[in-house]
Amino acid sequence: GVTQFGNKYIQQTKPLTLEQPLYEKDSSVAARFQRMREEFDKIGMRMTVEGVLIVHEHRLPHVLLLQLGTTFFKLPGGELNRGEDEVEGLKCLMTEILGRQDGVLQDWVIDGCIGSWWRPNFEPPQYPYIPRATGCWGGRRRNLGAHSPRASGGQRRRRILAW
Repeated sequence: GVTQFGNKYIQQTKPLTLEQPLYEKDSSVAARFQRMREEFDKIGMRMTVEGVLIVHEHRLPHVLLLQLGTTFFKLPGGELNRGEDEVEGLKCLMTEILGRQDGVLQDWVIDGCIGSWWRPNFEPPQYPYIPRATGCWGGRRRNLGAHSPRASGGQRRRRILAW
């Protein structure tokens, strides 16, 4: 739950950086929603999971975000494959995005669901509840609390992380 998750944090002493920049699959928001419409018949409702990591910097908690470009920030995570378990899928996505580069496996602990967001009709707005009047569901985004029991400040990173 949120109470348990609130007591867990990563002690961080310097900014985290990642080697390669992070890019979105689509060139624009309109292109993303067009791709979602085209893939809906094949994969159904799109399921997205994101990890909420709390970083403790200067005795203050911060939510860790990935920076894409100069003006866009997002939580680490991504789209699940059809039938993929949320917890295992998030662990794989976070290892891919934030995992160590020296071959040592990262052991992520997923604490539980913090929130769910629903997207009706392949449109940008998302709601923290299921809207009643809708034609079809474009997707569901679930935020899960996550932490690493062995956070190491010396890990090499691929992208700049900002908070």
